[in-house]
Amino acid sequence: MSYHYSIHLSISNLKQRILGKSVSLKDMETLDLEYYKSLVWMLENNIDDVITETFSVEVDEFGARRTINLIPDGSNIPVTNDNKQDYVRHMVEHRLLHSVNEQINNFLIGNCNILTLLLMTSS
Repeated sequence: MSYHYSIHLSISNLKQRILGKSVSLKDMETLDLEYYKSLVWMLENNIDDVITETFSVEVDEFGARRTINLIPDGSNIPVTNDNKQDYVRHMVEHRLLHSVNEQINNFLIGNCNILTLLLMTSS
């Protein structure tokens, strides 16, 4: 299954990243309610013979498709009832942290540069 999604940075997500805190499924609720509900459904139900996901995500990057493994060799590891907790954890980390890593880093670098300039000019 292929996903095309856009995660907007929330203050909570940004604060967690700056403080080095982990994210949880509950954090997904405020950013993507429908996806949150689908992950909750997955956790609350038997998914064997229902879900055909693997530990990978297919993303569209400016028209080019790329597979991102959530774990080593993830595209070859099916999500089952036994490993669905791990899948949800890895997917939440990917959607809330890894997929926006570049934007968060640029935001932090930009703010550090601004603060440095302000400190240098305030003396």
